[in-house]
Amino acid sequence: MSSNATDLTTGYLSSAAAILLFGSNFVPLKKYDTGDGMFLQWVLCAAIWLVALVVNLILHCPKFWPFAMLGGCIWATGNIAVVPIIKTIGLGLGILIWGSFNTLTGWASSRFGWFGMDAEEVSKPMLNYVGAGLSVV
Repeated sequence: MSSNATDLTTGYLSSAAAILLFGSNFVPLKKYDTGDGMFLQWVLCAAIWLVALVVNLILHCPKFWPFAMLGGCIWATGNIAVVPIIKTIGLGLGILIWGSFNTLTGWASSRFGWFGMDAEEVSKPMLNYVGAGLSVV
């Protein structure tokens, strides 16, 4: 198998694993009492950090980018709100709003050049806007 086909297969398998694992991330919150969510947040962040540490060691400690920590801090701060949101509006609607906001933020950051990125020029802007809108419908 060629390298390109191997990369494509690896990409699809990784995407499938991410869909299954990330999609079921907060399902236990519906079954168990989580209190105010701070312990859950601590366990979640500690587990993610441990996985990142193992991956970092496997990759032989590549260059560290401190600015990337800002994204992690923002993500962790937003994640604190998960428990109250799920208790208030439910798992499905909460994850839907979370994912929609992430999608629009990612699209807007590349389209308009937010956060130090170069703005992407598209050949058909209306199609771009319609696609972004449909992605959150």
